[in-house]
Amino acid sequence: TTYLRAYGELLEKHYRRTVLDHLPKKAWKSLDEPEMIDSPDLEQFIFCRVLETVDIDVRGEPHALNDSDVANGDDNDGGEDDDDFRDTVQEHSAGANLIAMYKTVRELVLDGKVELLM
Repeated sequence: TTYLRAYGELLEKHYRRTVLDHLPKKAWKSLDEPEMIDSPDLEQFIFCRVLETVDIDVRGEPHALNDSDVANGDDNDGGEDDDDFRDTVQEHSAGANLIAMYKTVRELVLDGKVELLM
């Protein structure tokens, strides 16, 4: 995380020098207007760290990420589609680092149970 902090500080310094220091005062006032605030892309994959043990429902994640049979090397291609019977809730312990779609962990981030990593 030291690297990420240093990178964030360097990026902020760059933005200040190249853009923010050159904005007129009128433009600064409009930065907080609703149309200027971007909303997160819920379909985007993010890096995060689990702060306390949580259960994450992975419905809506791409098929390969929540297919435990494929992950375990048991590619059952018997023609049966057992998507309805697949376990879609995964438990993750504190300290685990994950790559997940933002929509999957958004509420956990807002509750302080998961933190986003840059």
